[in-house]
Amino acid sequence: MAYLIAPDYKSEAVLCQAPCKHLDCAAMRQDWLKQGKCEICGKQIEPGQTFYYLEHGVYRKEHTACAK
Repeated sequence: MAYLIAPDYKSEAVLCQAPCKHLDCAAMRQDWLKQGKCEICGKQIEPGQTFYYLEHGVYRKEHTACAK
């Protein structure tokens, strides 16, 4: 299984920090701001941290360090 690196969703260059109507920003907010916590430890997955998605097409995720 390959891991991913969390995007810098706290950066204006990656995600509009104010409300907007961009579809990609809405998807990123759903993925990282609403469902960005690790299923194992419960902590937010921060930008630059490595993680796994638990299922294809689903937002649930876990830190790679927690999965070991």
